[in-house]
Amino acid sequence: MHDNYFESIYGFKVPIEDRHKTSIINGLSGIMAILYGKGDFTKTLSIATSAGYDCDNQAATCGGLIGVLNGAKAIPERFTLELPSRNKWQEPFNNQYINYSRDGLPNYNRIDDMMDRIYAIAEEAILKNGGFKKKILEKEYLFIKTDF
Repeated sequence: MHDNYFESIYGFKVPIEDRHKTSIINGLSGIMAILYGKGDFTKTLSIATSAGYDCDNQAATCGGLIGVLNGAKAIPERFTLELPSRNKWQEPFNNQYINYSRDGLPNYNRIDDMMDRIYAIAEEAILKNGGFKKKILEKEYLFIKTDF
């Protein structure tokens, strides 16, 4: 499979610059990580990064999907509370997002504040498109309108 997506230039193997081919290999690497990771966060990320093509994007996408499917409890604390260069935190990522490289975004955000903004946008979009809210056991849920 590797040889179909790389070419030799001056004796070095480099990715073929055909965006259709490179997006296919990235997509297939992500699918492979999700399938063989079997819902395990660490295993899925290990496969995604080991695939060796676009490993940062695949790991982020697959890790996000596994997190959504299995919830925050599925992400080991060593990834959220125990980073080598920091003391152990009481809450994931110390509830901080620090921006070093994205122009137009604040340098510092609380993760809780970001979640509140994302939820408000999602709620508005869901309700405007036929979804609804429902309270179940004292907890409010959003339901997305589906075609089935």
